[in-house]
Amino acid sequence: MVRGPRAKLGLTGIQTAIILIAFVIVASVFAFAVLNMGLLTTQRAGETVSAGMQQAASALQLAGSVIAYDTDGDDKADKIEIYVAVAPGKEPVDFTEGRLVISYTNARVHEANIYVSGGTTNAEASIEWVKGDGDKLLEFGEKLKITITLKSTDAQLGPNEWFKVEIKPPAGATLSIERWTPAAIDPVMDLG
Repeated sequence: MVRGPRAKLGLTGIQTAIILIAFVIVASVFAFAVLNMGLLTTQRAGETVSAGMQQAASALQLAGSVIAYDTDGDDKADKIEIYVAVAPGKEPVDFTEGRLVISYTNARVHEANIYVSGGTTNAEASIEWVKGDGDKLLEFGEKLKITITLKSTDAQLGPNEWFKVEIKPPAGATLSIERWTPAAIDPVMDLG
């Protein structure tokens, strides 16, 4: 057996190897923890972006022209029809009364919600399913018609008048429709 400086050199090499292995193990555990937290953070960020995109992109789109009518021949538009469908790739929209809000605005009147039982004194909205499966969810491939009856003279539209209808689903962006009436009021007017 050798005693002296050579024996200590061998022992020092083993101690160094043990310390190096301990550092590698600790570093790998730390790296695993950092990677795991990074992946979790990335997943949360992806979920947040997905939810934001769902809220920002309107699920509703126009499915035809906006049509205005003068039903009583007094040179004022007193009825508006709007056809609506779900945009491709979007979630169904709940058209249950009380969940969906339809508002109407012109230069003289603003009604925050005209899609309620009994309507308001100025305007009232009703829906009719053009193509559907019997429930209150507007799904891809289905279409409905929103009829807005303008009851008061303040809500009715004369020549060259601006109006806006907003359809606000429970989730997602608002579908905003702004139009002008033509210079002459006809019994039926396609407003584009």
